[in-house]
Amino acid sequence: MKQGILPLGGGIFLHSWINEWQALYQNIWQSPTSKSIDDVIVLEQMTQQVLDVWGAMDEALNQLRQRLKETAPMFVYESEGTILFDAHQFDEALCCLKNEEAEGERENIRLLYIAYASLYTEKFEEARSGFLYVLQVSFDPLVTHFAYLGIGIIEMVARRAEEAILFLEKANSLTDNPDVVYNLGICYYWLEAYDSAAAYFHSYTQVCDDADAFMLLGLSLYKGGMVEEARGVWLDCAENVDSSEALLALAKLTEWYGEHELACYSYEQLMFINGKTPELLHGFAWNQALSGDSRAVDLLFELGKTSQQAYESWCMLQAAQGG
Repeated sequence: MKQGILPLGGGIFLHSWINEWQALYQNIWQSPTSKSIDDVIVLEQMTQQVLDVWGAMDEALNQLRQRLKETAPMFVYESEGTILFDAHQFDEALCCLKNEEAEGERENIRLLYIAYASLYTEKFEEARSGFLYVLQVSFDPLVTHFAYLGIGIIEMVARRAEEAILFLEKANSLTDNPDVVYNLGICYYWLEAYDSAAAYFHSYTQVCDDADAFMLLGLSLYKGGMVEEARGVWLDCAENVDSSEALLALAKLTEWYGEHELACYSYEQLMFINGKTPELLHGFAWNQALSGDSRAVDLLFELGKTSQQAYESWCMLQAAQGG
């Protein structure tokens, strides 16, 4: 048999192969002879042969999926309802979409819009039913991808991470979508499967420059015991992010996990952007003091003359030191 080609009548072939394999196996088991070693080799060859076929079938299936991605028709559905949907007017969009009509795959896209509009207006059971129906009637990989994603989001809203992963993985197998990869990272993080979460967040950050994802990647690594790798991710984030909001979130995150030097660096970056405001100086001095710099304690005392929050931080340090 040529590897990679399943003979016509594959079901008959498989049934015949199993019968032949089992008959030879039982014969060896019940009546072993000096020839049994050779027969076992034959069994091994038969097993490898069918594994080769199944392996080739799996590869061919993957190639078929890729071809479907490349050649799938790009169906477009545009209407008053989709315009309202794009404007985030989901209640109005839902009303319009339900009164519209389309044909063929465009009808399935209309139903998909209805399901998402239901989801965004928190009609979760209606949305689930809509997504499941689309999965039954559509053969377009992109449409079914978004239907699986929709159900995955519903499960995430209900914090059913394991169930969400089942649908998100199906969506991920149909086409590349960074949002699905990010959501898978979130689900695995919820389940405390930090290695898997880190893998998905890393994949996401390879295609999307997203500060939140970098922070979550670092957090997954940190909680998974890869502390040095986490510090490296957070440091890269602090060096490359130019959003004050993201930098402040990173400063708070690293402070919470006792990474005070990283927190100080984040505050330094913030002061480079926004100047040495009292709030940023307070955050910097507080983390510098917690990292063991006695000069930062004096800075907190000076800041405390005009800032109640800085004064309270200085008092906390004095109390901790028995002062």
